[in-house]
Amino acid sequence: MKKSPLALSLLLCSSAFAQDIVVFGDSLSDIGQNNWGHKASYSINGKSNPLYNELLAKLLGSNITASTKGGKNYAYSGGVLLATNSARSSRQPNILLDTQVDNYLAHGVDPNALHIMWMGGNDIAAILQTAISKENQAEQLAYILTSAQQLADENAKQWKKLTTKGINTVVMPTIPNVLYTPEFFSQFGKAVAQGIRDKADIQLQQQNFIVRLFGQFVINAIQSRFETIFKEEQSKLQNSTQTQFSDFDRERQAALHNSVENLYEIYGSQLADYITKEDAIALLDSKYQEVTQNAEQVTALLNTTITKEINHVGGNVVRLDTNGLFKELLSNPAAYGLSNTVGMACPDGTVNLDDFTHSCDTTDNSSDSMMFADSFHPNVLVHNVMADYIFTTLNSPKEMKILTRLANHNAENAMDIARQESNRNHFLRQDPKTVSAISIYEKQKESENLYVGAKIQFNPEWQFSAIFGHQQQDGSYKLTNAKSKTKLVNTTLRYDAKQWWLGSSVQISIADYDSQRTIKLGGVSHTHQGKSSGSSMLASLFGGYAWDWENHTLSSTLDMTYSLDKIDPFAERGMKATSLAFDEQSHRQFKTGLGLEYRYKIANFQPYLSARWVNEWLHKDQTLRVGLNGSKFNVLLDPEDHSWFDLQAGIQWQAQSLPLQIYASLTQEVGRTHSLAKTKANLGIQYQF
Repeated sequence: MKKSPLALSLLLCSSAFAQDIVVFGDSLSDIGQNNWGHKASYSINGKSNPLYNELLAKLLGSNITASTKGGKNYAYSGGVLLATNSARSSRQPNILLDTQVDNYLAHGVDPNALHIMWMGGNDIAAILQTAISKENQAEQLAYILTSAQQLADENAKQWKKLTTKGINTVVMPTIPNVLYTPEFFSQFGKAVAQGIRDKADIQLQQQNFIVRLFGQFVINAIQSRFETIFKEEQSKLQNSTQTQFSDFDRERQAALHNSVENLYEIYGSQLADYITKEDAIALLDSKYQEVTQNAEQVTALLNTTITKEINHVGGNVVRLDTNGLFKELLSNPAAYGLSNTVGMACPDGTVNLDDFTHSCDTTDNSSDSMMFADSFHPNVLVHNVMADYIFTTLNSPKEMKILTRLANHNAENAMDIARQESNRNHFLRQDPKTVSAISIYEKQKESENLYVGAKIQFNPEWQFSAIFGHQQQDGSYKLTNAKSKTKLVNTTLRYDAKQWWLGSSVQISIADYDSQRTIKLGGVSHTHQGKSSGSSMLASLFGGYAWDWENHTLSSTLDMTYSLDKIDPFAERGMKATSLAFDEQSHRQFKTGLGLEYRYKIANFQPYLSARWVNEWLHKDQTLRVGLNGSKFNVLLDPEDHSWFDLQAGIQWQAQSLPLQIYASLTQEVGRTHSLAKTKANLGIQYQF
């Protein structure tokens, strides 16, 4: 089996944080229960291919075992939500979701495990089959609507059971459209044969008794022959190649058309009396489109109804868009290592609940390039994509931490500059009743910022300053990149005594953010674009004390800053199945800085060195509410650094004949892991009027 690069890399880094998996489901999740149907997979060169939950368990650094073998995978092949949708429910009650959940609860819940509830495909197949038997469309629609609500109610009921026992998060993929399976196409072929028979039978009933009697033999032979021809045409699909979604439909329709063409080559003269070849092909095309649309509508209706009911229960529901994922695989198969989306690795194999052997064994290495393992179940590459889909959906949203990190980084930088700019006054005093214009350029990794403002010196002690800033900062966190553009205003009021000073500062900023979140499914990268805005508000108190001797100055400083960063809600643009929506992010911090600075005065220059210890005191967990496919769930974001050091070296120059100051500094952060830019360079100028 071929693993994606993401799977390999995440496997290495996640083993230290192993998480168990609890699964409720059907054959898509059944890895082999005792005395029941075999795993819906196949063996290649003697090695059985894994299902998505086995692959996911490895990504999470754990293992998964069937419940009848002492594990927590309660999935059973043939699983259904409603007992009425399976004749086997009386013989094997474990195929019912209700029984699976009850069995799990009886053994005690594991609140730290990842819970997956994925069932309904067999229910859809049963519902469609029953709906077709209804006499008219009104009865069909009524039956489908009633069945959809019953499935939704049962799903919600079982989810409610889990929430009452302390389980607050569940991965609940949507029900995939059975239209895509070879089994559905095979059944459609039989329905076409019956349709041709019914059409001919209508014409036959208008004839006399002898003709009708002879005609019945002919029609029976024609129906049987069409089914045989169709099987032959379907088998040819095994050797076909598809590169896009249109190929999927084209290959299927070609198989149907060829079956009709071949049938008329044999029975053309007899069929012509009942239905022409052209009418038969037209009937076939219209039926295929009708059934396709009905299957899509029924699947959408069932999934939407289920989503609505489970949302009423509440909690964190990860509603994966499995149906959308299948469409992506059909639209771009080669990227995922698939070459055939209409055939199957085991042409004669499917899950047989009365046969406990493997589906099939093959030595054909090309089997893995088939989208389907058998007539109803996906192959190993699709399971690999599904495992990545679950893992990235749970973990990739954490990377949106980059947005509040950008907001905090920009606001913190501006506040540091405003405080340092204010503190310069203690060492090179501005004349009373004057105004100074200031401009500072800041350069750091992936950022260029400009600040302009003014200082008003009321008297020897009191000064007010206002600074306006424009920041452009890029940042990245794992596979997510973001760009920010920030506008801000900072106002500072300070009092200078002979040896000490005290000041306060208030800052407000607004920002626009562009994000680019990348995930990998089966080795294929998908990029999602997002646009949002946000704001930051900060309030700070700061002060210091200076000791002077000869040309030396040693000063100690203390500052306290409270900040609130907010990122507005936004939704991504990208592949629908994996695009996310994010609620408002809000992040509060309270930081203190304790510093020591040494200055030396030589002529018009003041070189200096400073060290400042920064500590963040709140240490609050930050969560993000994420929306996917109509439901929402919380993710816990990674924590920020709690403390670090800022080391700075700089020089300040005062012109002799002009009220002009020029200064430059270089700052290095030490001990900060999650910094966007550990090194910063500033160049400033001040002119007094």
